[in-house]
Amino acid sequence: MPLPEAVRDQAERLLFEFCLLRVPECMRSWYHLAFRTRLNTLTLYECRAPEQATRTLYWADRNCRWALYNALAPTPNIARLIAKVDANPGGVFFG
Repeated sequence: MPLPEAVRDQAERLLFEFCLLRVPECMRSWYHLAFRTRLNTLTLYECRAPEQATRTLYWADRNCRWALYNALAPTPNIARLIAKVDANPGGVFFG
């Protein structure tokens, strides 16, 4: 059964306020709280500033669990990561 729109809207407003108030303004350049809504699920998560200048690539398995894509080492070159997703080796990124 879908989450009623009024309930979802209220939950999103409450989470938005929570995210703003929970982290002091002086710390927001290092981390902040955020949330996302997907169907009937609201997920609260923490975002931290990267400590390294490299990025890694992850893929979602058939159970929607995220796993590190080991075939590509961490890299500062985001274009390289995008190219790997676009190439979609073995259909891992786009079924």
